[in-house]
Amino acid sequence: MEEKAYSTYWIHSASTGVFGRLSTAEKALDGLDADARIIPEKPEGEFRFDPALNKWVFSPEPEPTAEELREHMPPLERVEFRLRLKKAAITTSVINAAIAAVADEELREDYEIIWEDGQSFGRLDPLVLAIFEYAGKTPEQADSIWEG
Repeated sequence: MEEKAYSTYWIHSASTGVFGRLSTAEKALDGLDADARIIPEKPEGEFRFDPALNKWVFSPEPEPTAEELREHMPPLERVEFRLRLKKAAITTSVINAAIAAVADEELREDYEIIWEDGQSFGRLDPLVLAIFEYAGKTPEQADSIWEG
C-alpha cells in the first residue's frame, strides 16, 4: 500500500475565510464550497490574506488606544505629581475641594488618606480621575500632565 503525503494547505473561500487543512494534495478541497481555493503558504509573522490580491499582506498590530496608553503610563512620584498639577493650574485648594466634593464619606476619607500619605499616583487612579474631573480637565489634558 502506497503511503500518502499529508501537508497543511491554506485555503480561502468567501463563506469561511482563510483556514489551514491537513490533507493530501488531491483531497485538499474535497467537501468545501465551490469557490474554495488553495492559496500560498502563510509567511511567519503578522500577515493577513487579501483575496483580491491573492496574497498575504503584512498586517501589524493596531496602534494602542488612548485608554490602553493611559493604562501603561508609569506612576508619578508625589513631588513630581504635585509640581505638574501646579503647572496645570490644579492647586492644593482645588485638590482639597475635589476631595471634599466626594459624596460618599468613606470614599472621601480614603481619598484624604491617599492624598496626604500617597507616595506615587497612577494616571488612572480613582483619586486622580476625581481630581481631573473636578478641575474640568479633559483626558487629553490629564495625559499631558503625565507626559511632562
